[in-house]
Amino acid sequence: APRPRGAGPRARVQVRAPRARVATCAKPRDSEDYTEAEEEEEDEATAALREKLMAQYAPAAAAAASAGADEGGAGNADERERLDGWGLRQLMNDKYGASYEVRIVRRRDPLQPDKFGFYCQVMWKYFEMQSFQMSEAQFMEQMDVVAGFLEEWGVADDVVQQIIATRKRPWCDTVGARAVSIPLKLSKEIEETYAPYF
Repeated sequence: APRPRGAGPRARVQVRAPRARVATCAKPRDSEDYTEAEEEEEDEATAALREKLMAQYAPAAAAAASAGADEGGAGNADERERLDGWGLRQLMNDKYGASYEVRIVRRRDPLQPDKFGFYCQVMWKYFEMQSFQMSEAQFMEQMDVVAGFLEEWGVADDVVQQIIATRKRPWCDTVGARAVSIPLKLSKEIEETYAPYF
């Protein structure tokens, strides 16, 4: 439409470059309505990355296994660098390219409905999301707690190797969300001791 005489110049509209698509979730953050992620087909780049990570993390796992064999399974945490929150966050970035939230849950075993088990879960939410509701301090505190339990229970190396080896990915869209669940191989004593807290 023609502009009236004496009108100021049109406001300049700034055109921004399109942002990279970031997976977000339409569900509220505290929603637990999700399903288990499924194995995905790998392209060459993804397969190469997985092989690289397996080689990168393998020496620590081998040293821990060797120490465990020499000392009857005890003291392996002293033979290698302990897993902490930063190490767990770095693993998420190495594997998935983002700082995914990790938590420990106790839930019903899908193969044995009358039995409950402990799982380390890689959630579909990650720190770099705009809608992520934890501060970095809160996020790192949670990652430290998870890593601490994995170390205390003696399953840290097994969890790291399973995360590296899996072809599953956490994701979320407007339809639903999927988490990657790593079963924890715990003794009956540990499960009974910690069951009331999960």
